Amino acid sequence: MSQSDTLTFDAAIVGGRVVVPGEGISELTVGIRGETIAALLDPGVPVSASETIDASGRFVLPGVIDPHTHIGYEGYRGIPLDALPSHFETETASALVGGVTTLLCTYRNAPSYEEIWDEMREAGESHSRIDFGYSLGITNDEQLAHISDYHRELGVTSFKFYMAYRGEEASATGNVYNTYDDGLLYEGMEAISEIPGGMAMVHAENIEIIARLRRRLRSAGRNDLAAWSESRPDFTEAENVRRALYLGERTGCAVYIPHLTCRASLDAVREHRARGTTIAHVETCSQYLTHTADSPVGLLGKVNPPLRSADDREALWEGIRGGDIDCVATDHCGVRREAKGPDIWTAVPGFPGMATLLPALLDGAARGVVSLERVAELTSLRAAKLFNLYPRKGTIAVGSDADLVIVDADLRRTVTHEELRSRSDFSIYEGWELTGWPVLVIGRGRVLMRRGEILAEPGRGRYLERFADDKRQGVRG
Repeated sequence: MSQSDTLTFDAAIVGGRVVVPGEGISELTVGIRGETIAALLDPGVPVSASETIDASGRFVLPGVIDPHTHIGYEGYRGIPLDALPSHFETETASALVGGVTTLLCTYRNAPSYEEIWDEMREAGESHSRIDFGYSLGITNDEQLAHISDYHRELGVTSFKFYMAYRGEEASATGNVYNTYDDGLLYEGMEAISEIPGGMAMVHAENIEIIARLRRRLRSAGRNDLAAWSESRPDFTEAENVRRALYLGERTGCAVYIPHLTCRASLDAVREHRARGTTIAHVETCSQYLTHTADSPVGLLGKVNPPLRSADDREALWEGIRGGDIDCVATDHCGVRREAKGPDIWTAVPGFPGMATLLPALLDGAARGVVSLERVAELTSLRAAKLFNLYPRKGTIAVGSDADLVIVDADLRRTVTHEELRSRSDFSIYEGWELTGWPVLVIGRGRVLMRRGEILAEPGRGRYLERFADDKRQGVRG
């Protein structure tokens, strides 16, 4: 082949084993022009590039999509609008440490979103280092009435409902505009079923039972992480999962169960799917694959839904291997240690997770409990398809955004919260040695992280409008 036959790119990744979810792992050269993937070539094809990245001995995965984060969350203040800018800046730096190139922020705590939308979008566009979108909480009738407008005008297709936060529980946890009841969920699902690609995300926990169990345990003087889990037992989640899926089936609305934690809930999903319905989609989070209710992290491990048993943890891994679980996300909250006390009952729920999402799964791959291709499906492909980002995001294909993560599958690192770059001053993985880490991250064709150094400036991220129509899907305003 003559020099004139050499293909020219802005950047080329050479020597790596490319993981294309759903297709396999092959040694390929990835050619990038501008912000997109321009070619996938056999290693022998000569290329020339302004920047050549040698990925020899490493794997190239699609950029991680975290579809479930709470940027701006500061505990029982809810998600104040004024916290969004600084959180976008710090938490997207942390995201890049873990190979996350796209996030969806679940926002709530507003009477309606039209009046604050410009500020919500500007917070990300001016401060996020990676591409971002929003899922909107539907917690009151005013928001309910505008669901179709949120899709048509804002490009939102995912809406979250909180079965666990109603009545006194809503106000106690900072959800001051929340007047949720099951009628609102039903009508919301009716409206979402009319949106192409629309999906209801449902936090499924029976708070009426939980409130009584919590009072009982607190009166008994319990003040440990296991008590928090006992106050929110598995059946309170599974019962609400069944109810949410039933209402979704009645309305024809796709239902996404975020942060599913236990065998009982997964069995409920399997039973529902066995009837032939296709509305049920499942997310678990990395913490439920690694930690249990008896974890020594103590108060730092308080989260809703709670950490479960070792049997539940194994059930989730089984669900991952068997294809029952669609996505692994984080429910990332950038809270600080001072908010995690002074006791289990008043500690703020939630903790950071984006930086350790992919490493936790890569560590599972290193231990042989999950394949690397399945990791790419769980952290990228399925989220892109369910949240109307595919094929712009979620895969390694010609025409897709050049969002790529180069992984050293043999690299062992001990987790320290300082290196994770979050505003949180702790990690539930502190001191853990995990095998498999991102060493370079590319977002829309540009290197954003190299060996822990954050190269992406605040404001590089773009807002992602999401439409099921292929001509509009993923278009950024």
